[in-house]
Amino acid sequence: MAVTKNFHLRAQVLDRLLRSERGADIHTLLTVVNSRLESRGVAPVRTKDTILKDMTEMANERHLKIRRMKDPCNRRRILYRYEDTSDALRKDPLTPVQVNEIKGALAVLDRFSGFPQLEWVEDLCALFRVALEPEAPKAVQFEESCCKRGMEYFTPLFYAIVEGKSVSIIYQRFSGGERRHVVSPYFLKQFSRRWYLVAKTTRHPDSFCIFSLDRIVSLHAEEGADYIPPEKSIGEYFKDVYGITCHEDKRPVTIRFYADARNLPYLLTCPVHDSQTVLARNHAGAILSVRVVPNTELVMRFLSYGEGVIVLGDTRFRGKIVEKIRKMLKKYESST
Repeated sequence: MAVTKNFHLRAQVLDRLLRSERGADIHTLLTVVNSRLESRGVAPVRTKDTILKDMTEMANERHLKIRRMKDPCNRRRILYRYEDTSDALRKDPLTPVQVNEIKGALAVLDRFSGFPQLEWVEDLCALFRVALEPEAPKAVQFEESCCKRGMEYFTPLFYAIVEGKSVSIIYQRFSGGERRHVVSPYFLKQFSRRWYLVAKTTRHPDSFCIFSLDRIVSLHAEEGADYIPPEKSIGEYFKDVYGITCHEDKRPVTIRFYADARNLPYLLTCPVHDSQTVLARNHAGAILSVRVVPNTELVMRFLSYGEGVIVLGDTRFRGKIVEKIRKMLKKYESST
């Protein structure tokens, strides 16, 4: 019998692979399934037997025939595929078990509806409810994290946040070396296709700390540590911030910038920040402003527009942009 936990998620991945004309060997099946599991923050499958049992369960449950054949390019390799490649799990309606699993997930997610910075939960719940309709077409695709390392910690961190429990993490710093932190986790935030944990540590209990999930080496429950409740909401913390880095000791400043006619439509539909306003506009472009706490992510955002966007002020932030451009130009000129 197949391992029940996460069986349906594994079956969806196997279904796509088994519908290919050539088929796939057991190593490929295991590798692709584990890649999908890890991207969802789920522990990978450890043995090939689990995949073989999954395929047996799929065949029995949906009356599908899975063919076992030798690879014509390597007779010692065994390939697996549907005997009729038009077969697919997705053609059949959801089973009662699948429906109950989705409803259980909705019950958990609905607890977060209405929280600051968690408006996406309502949209995600709507997508889950679409899955309850057997013939609903696929209409939405989410962008996956570019770095799958560390996603195995997403689920335990999620439940630590829900249950208000402290955890111990070993964190690998970019500068080198590892450090242990006892943290009270508050929020999981995605930015630029990376996931981050917002938390407080016993070492720095008076300020928020940001940890990138892909830099976490290990995570364990910390039963003996008291959970430090946040003194301000996460929404308040990120209100004046673009990106993930927030300097709590700094005040937001007004940054004015010019956008040419080519970049203006994009900036009007996809503002740099919620505070963005139009100060002046003509046929050539517009002057806009945002009120934010300057950080590295904001510098990189403005540089991404090239010559199409010019930062006019504040003076200090403009100076950082100019200095960055000078250094870039110097390196480009020296490399020719």
